[in-house]
Amino acid sequence: VVVDSIMLRTSSRSNALDVACSRDARILCLMYRYYPLDDDRGDAMIMDYPSKTIIARDLCSQPGSPADRGQIEWPFSRVSVSPSGRYVVVPWDYISNVKIIDRERDTSWIIPGLPWHKTPFDDKETVCATWDGPNSEHDENYGQCRVSWLANPVEVFRTFGARYGSDVEDSDLALSHNGQYLAYSGSGRYDWLMQQTLYPGLTVWEIESGRLIYDSHYEGGAGQIWGFGPDDSWFVAWLSHPVYGNGRYVFFV
Repeated sequence: VVVDSIMLRTSSRSNALDVACSRDARILCLMYRYYPLDDDRGDAMIMDYPSKTIIARDLCSQPGSPADRGQIEWPFSRVSVSPSGRYVVVPWDYISNVKIIDRERDTSWIIPGLPWHKTPFDDKETVCATWDGPNSEHDENYGQCRVSWLANPVEVFRTFGARYGSDVEDSDLALSHNGQYLAYSGSGRYDWLMQQTLYPGLTVWEIESGRLIYDSHYEGGAGQIWGFGPDDSWFVAWLSHPVYGNGRYVFFV
């Protein structure tokens, strides 16, 4: 049953590509693309709901931004909103950066991150996580993840190199509710230097110390991480297990 609709313009002028909202659904971020697609233009806006009042528009295409030069892959990009709605994340270029908007401080930052992934936050909005690699087929940092502290995300961050998994569609990130753990799933790859296959797997780090606490690999495949449990002692991920088959599995941290 459709209970509400948000009309951007008309079906011939624009179409919605992605939406994200705060936990109470009062703050929405909508990303859309214009038609016709001659110059592949698009953008994102922040909206109050249920009043549908536009709070901010043109988040991606200020003068001189990559969006003005057609360097954003609109169909594949994603937007994210933090639990309270204070922070909004939008794509900034084709493959290497995202823009974090702090609505409370009325400022924004450009940080490394693949725009094709959602940006997870912890519940207290202390940190966020982005997928920071690879930048090319020969980049050694396959599956490098970046955790940025939101007080100063450009200068205060930590990177975690899983060194496997470069397929965007089969890689995922998740943060625990308390911001203590970062989980990553990767699709695996062939290491030409070591002449060996790095199988798909799931990796979990303790963020503050950088300690690797969980790292399992399977000949099948690892996919989407559904999230951490309420007490952060376990998480759920999709897995193609070589013995037990395809399904959602519970992993205890």
